[in-house]
Amino acid sequence: MISAAAGNASNENNLDWWAGYTLTPDEVPYVMVKVAVLEEHGPMLKECGSFPPSGKAEEPGI
Repeated sequence: MISAAAGNASNENNLDWWAGYTLTPDEVPYVMVKVAVLEEHGPMLKECGSFPPSGKAEEPGI
């Protein structure tokens, strides 16, 4: 399951998704400053089910 999730990381709700590109480790502190500003206006949440599930349909869930 972890390997399936890792292979789907570019489609997940993470900093890369919100930035619109793959962040480098050096960019993360700068992005976190911007995230803090944005979260002052509300949480950065997506509706549950907004992203496709990782893994294959025949694989059991957790």
